[in-house]
Amino acid sequence: WQRALGVLQDLFHVTITPDAVTCRSLVRLCGETGRWATGLKVQEYLRQNINGSQDLHLACWSLAKLEVTHMPSIEKAGEETLATLLAGEHNVEDVVLLSWALATLGFPDCELVRRLIEAATAQASEMDLHLLSNLAWAFAALRAEDSAFEAIEMELQHRTGLVAHDSLSFDETLGFAEDVGGIMWALHFTGLLSSSMLGLVQTRLMKLGHTLDARHVGLLSLGATTTAKQDLVGSKT
Repeated sequence: WQRALGVLQDLFHVTITPDAVTCRSLVRLCGETGRWATGLKVQEYLRQNINGSQDLHLACWSLAKLEVTHMPSIEKAGEETLATLLAGEHNVEDVVLLSWALATLGFPDCELVRRLIEAATAQASEMDLHLLSNLAWAFAALRAEDSAFEAIEMELQHRTGLVAHDSLSFDETLGFAEDVGGIMWALHFTGLLSSSMLGLVQTRLMKLGHTLDARHVGLLSLGATTTAKQDLVGSKT
């Protein structure tokens, strides 16, 4: 972290303004090494001086990454974030990252949490499955109302019905299963996982599994055929 901070200071000396990616990387590094006070200074610089730094999630995200437990800092970040949220200056990714940050910080039930849940619920249809999975975890940690999970459950039911099993690669299939599993965990954790949803997801995942098995068998057969041909050519020569 000291070397990274030195690089940041060198940039100032040659009048090069560090961008948001550089500062966020340093914030993350400070958090990983327990230098949260230094990280807060970097975060404050980022907030005040870099174009595009008014991301909805920035202040709380930085505190979460730094594992800060200093309540005045958390409360200040919450006030700033609420003002940004009320101004409508946010996008889908910001909402999910902020939800994660507040859940990680253990934010109490307050206006910021309630407003955030309202905004996230309204934008659930715009999120991909991975964002929905992260949001479901955050909602569970924030103890969101049942209506918030109903929106996520509806999206899950819709998305799983749209999946074309044959079109997904192996990695995409694993990612899909992991994201679905994350949402199912959140629903189960909150006691909202219905037997009908469980049955639906089990059926979808079984189909995906069968598709992967068929591909695996096909690859094995192709490999065996290729080996046999090579052996035949070798015996003739």
